[in-house]
Order: sequence, then C-alpha cells, then structure tokens
Amino acid sequence: MDHKSVEVFVARQPIFDRQRAVAGYELLYRSGESNSVGSGDADTITVVSLERALLSFGLETLTGDRDAWINASRHMLLHDHWGLLPAPHTVLELLETVEPTADVVAACHRAKAAGYRLALDDFVYSAAYEPLLAIADFVKVDFQAGTEAQRGDLVRDLHRRKLTMLAEKIETEQELATAERLGYSLFQGYFFCRPQMMKTREVAPNRVGFLRLLREVHSPELDFDAIESLIEQDVALSLKLLRFLHTAAFGLGREISSIRQALMTLGERNLRKWVSLVAVFGLAQGKPAELIVVALTRARFAELLAPKVGQGDRATDLFLVGLLSVVDALTDQSMETALAPLAVSDDVRSALLDGSPPLGDALHLVLAWERGQWDETERWMRRLGVNEPEVAPIYADAVLWAEDHAQP
Repeated sequence: MDHKSVEVFVARQPIFDRQRAVAGYELLYRSGESNSVGSGDADTITVVSLERALLSFGLETLTGDRDAWINASRHMLLHDHWGLLPAPHTVLELLETVEPTADVVAACHRAKAAGYRLALDDFVYSAAYEPLLAIADFVKVDFQAGTEAQRGDLVRDLHRRKLTMLAEKIETEQELATAERLGYSLFQGYFFCRPQMMKTREVAPNRVGFLRLLREVHSPELDFDAIESLIEQDVALSLKLLRFLHTAAFGLGREISSIRQALMTLGERNLRKWVSLVAVFGLAQGKPAELIVVALTRARFAELLAPKVGQGDRATDLFLVGLLSVVDALTDQSMETALAPLAVSDDVRSALLDGSPPLGDALHLVLAWERGQWDETERWMRRLGVNEPEVAPIYADAVLWAEDHAQP
C-alpha cells in the first residue's frame, strides 16, 4: 500500500541561564506553519507534542544535548506517558491547569523516583501546592502577571526551599535586569527570541497496521514476533520506532542495532506504552475521537461476553471482531476491501461481513445493545442464553475501559 507523506510541526523556545547560554528547550505544540497552538484540549496537545518529539522528529534533533522541557497534562502524568522520555534529559513541566490532587502528586513522586525533574508552570502560590513544591525542581513565574514585589517575595521564599526559579515571558531588557536582581536563575521570553518553528515530512502510517498493533498490545501476553513483523511491514511505523529508539538509546547510554533488539531492550512495559501511544494517536488522526471509543468499547464488550455465551476460548477472536467492526470507517473503504489485507480467520471475516456464527452472534448482540435496539437485544440474548442483569455490567465495564484506553 502506498503511503502519503504529511507535514508535521513543532516549536521550541530556548531557556537561558545567567550567562545567556541555552540551558534547555521547551517544546511547544503547533498546528501548522502559523506558529500558533490552534485549538485542542490540554490532554490532546500534550500527547501530540510528545508523539512528535519522540516519533516524528526525534528528541535529539529538537534539543541536542540540552534538556527537553515537556508540558505535562493531568492525563499524561497519571498514565505515565513521561516514561517514554529519557529521564536524564527531561523536565516535566506541569501545566498551571493541573490541580495538585492526590493522584497527581503520586504520579509526580513516581516520575521523581524514576529520575525526572519537575517544573511548575505559571506558578501562583497556594497552600494546596505544598505537596508539589516539596518535590519540584523548578518554578516558572510569569513576568507579565502580578507585581514586582510579589515576584520578589516568591523567589525569596522558594529559594529557601532549594528551588530553581525561572522568569518566563521576559519581553524587555529592563524585565531581564529586574529578574536577575530579584534572584531568578533561568529566563525565557520574546526578549531572547520567539519560539522557533521546525517542520518535517513523515510517511502517514496505514490505519490497518495500527489496529493490528492495538490487538497485539492488548493480548494477555505480548507476542514480540508478531509485533516485530507488524512494524517491519510498515515503513512509517519502522521510522517512528527507530526515532524513538534513538531517543531511548540516548537516555540509556547505548545504541540499538535492530528492531528486534530494540523491542527486547525496551521490555514489555515500555513497549506496551509506545505501541499504545503511536497506535491510538495514529488511529485518531483525521477521524472523530468517538469512533475510536466505539471500536474499543465493542472489542472489550465482545471479549467480556465470550465466557457468558459459551465462547470463553474465543475471547481474543471476539475482541478482534469488535475492534475491526469499524475498520471500514477508519480506512474509508468497504468492509470487504478493508479486511482483504488482514490475515484474519474465516470465522472473524464472516462475522464482520455477514454476521455469521459462531462469532457473528455475539457481534449482533453487541451492536443491538449499543444502538438501543431492545427487541433485537432480547432476541440475541435468548439465542445466546444470557440475560440483561448479566450483560449490563459487562457493557458498563467495557465503556469505562474503552474511554481510558482511547485517550492519547
């Protein structure tokens, strides 16, 4: 299958020390050549930035041997996506919208234990932030907000806690001089330079490969041979993995010589995270996010139904049937055309094409329940020997699981 190439963008803004040397780069999401953020929620923007830094450009290309300051949303923190970044060269910058809840503080402790440094962005003191101040390394203060007295009081207080202070949004030489006099150690803003746009072209991966990767990564036991084969068959995925591995090698202090070696070096936990990041992000490109939730809900619902309908030994097949039930919409093809390149069993293929048993019966129930077609639901429950009190909690569990796994 031919792949189109697409342009992707990211911006970086340098962070300077007192000697005017570059101490690091903050990596910023950009939606296009306009050097603007565009629209999008914080969770989506942070994961797209992470994906581009690791998979499209490669972290070394963006930051060299300087630190990468990566914006971290609540979702990124709680799901440990930061674990894909090299700890010695990464500062996790907690967005000001991230509230210091117990689960956020716990995630930050995990990151600190793993060797990452933490920065609090656009910081305004509140007692609620004491648990984060106790483990933070940097505090960024907006020099366009508040008064000089407030900024001075803050730096004096936080210096006593051994925190490094960064003055951001420095726009004039006078503001820089004031920041230096007050005791700030790092500086960022338009006075030095505006964010520098960087762009590259990458091959657009094929959505079928993403679906197959998702299927593999959610198996109880990872099949490294299957994952290696899937990656090697798709040049776009191979390029993304090699870029990521170069970053990983940069952090680990050793080089990777093959995809197989890389997969084994990363280990199961990091491999699952990488596959989930690249697959879910890739599937969602250009498609409604709800479509991904639908696919994963159907997959999990069908999988959980398997033992209830006497097909416990076919649970993984039913997961695949549910996952592929939207493959036509994801690939903009007919179901028959979309399935043609996939090495799926005859049972899976016939269930998707015409609802044939044995797997098609469970799919009928899944679709009827999802669509609220209660007469059809009753008919398929009777045929499969299940009742509503059994099915309802399974569906609820599937929805929660899908919403969690569909997040980038």
